This record gives sequence, structure tokens and C-alpha cells, in this order.
Amino acid sequence: KDVINIVDDSETATNAITTQSIQGTSKIAKHPEYAHSPKSISLGQDSLSSIATALASFRRLEREWPDYPGGLLVIDEIDAGFHPHAQKSLMDGIKNVAKKLRIQVVATTHSLCMIEAIHPDTNPIDDKGVRVDSVVYITDSIAPRIKKDLSFSQIQGDMSLTPPEPAPKPAAVDNSLKIYLEDAEANFILGHLLTQKLKRQVNTATGKRLKAIPISVGCNNLQGLQKF
Repeated sequence: KDVINIVDDSETATNAITTQSIQGTSKIAKHPEYAHSPKSISLGQDSLSSIATALASFRRLEREWPDYPGGLLVIDEIDAGFHPHAQKSLMDGIKNVAKKLRIQVVATTHSLCMIEAIHPDTNPIDDKGVRVDSVVYITDSIAPRIKKDLSFSQIQGDMSLTPPEPAPKPAAVDNSLKIYLEDAEANFILGHLLTQKLKRQVNTATGKRLKAIPISVGCNNLQGLQKF
């Protein structure tokens, strides 16, 4: 009921449990009392019943096995048939039960909602400073491989097939020593005064190249630039 509230809350409701199995398979699931036949349940109800049955089995093992060591629960497509809100409730519930029953849960999913409920970016570490949950992101259906240390936003972009942002170009380094001139005539004269030899000497001494810039202003304006 914490995940999918489909059970009748009226006083007439009972704790009846229906056992359902599929002939020729080992699948067995326990269902609570519905207002409809268990044969017409939804995909999400069926998945939830299978998960709840497995957890109940672990609880029975813990109760009846003196040396109960904990266990491993593997769930394929854990998000199948669940509304996003129910997905988050399911993850919260599984976390709590897994801790109590000492179960490691390994699940596959294509749901960003499920990944967000587990990913370290969106879930702080517990009160003991230990991170017990993690996301193993597998990519490329032709040659499957694990992508390590992906942020949640990177996973979100990859699953949405969003092309990555191009790497920023490094900022251009201005390696020039600017010489502001009153007008083109001054620039012409400076061009004759600054020999190649003198330019090389300046470059060797300062690591910068000289760059003349005629700005066509009056002499007083040009002299006033140094104040700013």
C-alpha cells in the first residue's frame, strides 16, 4: 500500500492473500485483496507483488534460519509498470527493507526517476558517512561497457541522446604590448623608428610583441588615457 494504494481501506476489507503462479514456470506471487480479480491486475501490481513476495521470503528465512547471513535480490526492469511517484516510493521502501533484512539489491532499469532515487548526486550519504547505494551505468548495446563516475546530469543527457556540449575553446592570450597613437601619421613615423632589431629586443626583454594602434584622437585625449 505504501507504493500502490489499491487495497480497500473499508471495514469490510480482510487480510486475504491470493497466491498466483504461472504453469510451467517457477513464478509465484502473492496478492492482497483487490476489488477485482487478481487475473486482471496491471503490470505494476504484478511486479510489486513479485518483489513483495521475495522480500517476505527473506523475512521468513531470517525468522527461521538461526545463521541467516543476509542475501542478494536481483530484479530485472524494476520500473516496469510503475508511475514515477510509485517508482520513488518503491525505491524508498526497498532501501528500508534491504537494510533491515541485510539484502543487497541489484536491479536493472531504464527509468531516470529510479536512477535519481539512487544516484549519489541526488542522495546524500547516510548519518554514518557511508554511501551504500550506487549506480552502475552500462552503455552501447552493440559492445556493452561500463561508464564510470558519471554525474546524474551526464546520465540524463546520455539517456536522452543529447549531444555533449563542445569543449570550451581556451581563451586567446593577448601577447602584445599595445602602443596607442594619435593618428595614422604618428603610426607611419613610429613604423620607421621601430626597427626589426628593436622589436626583437623588446620581445626578448618582455616576452611581448609591439602592436601599434592609431586611434585618431587629439593629443590631449591620448595623454589622458593613462589616467584610466
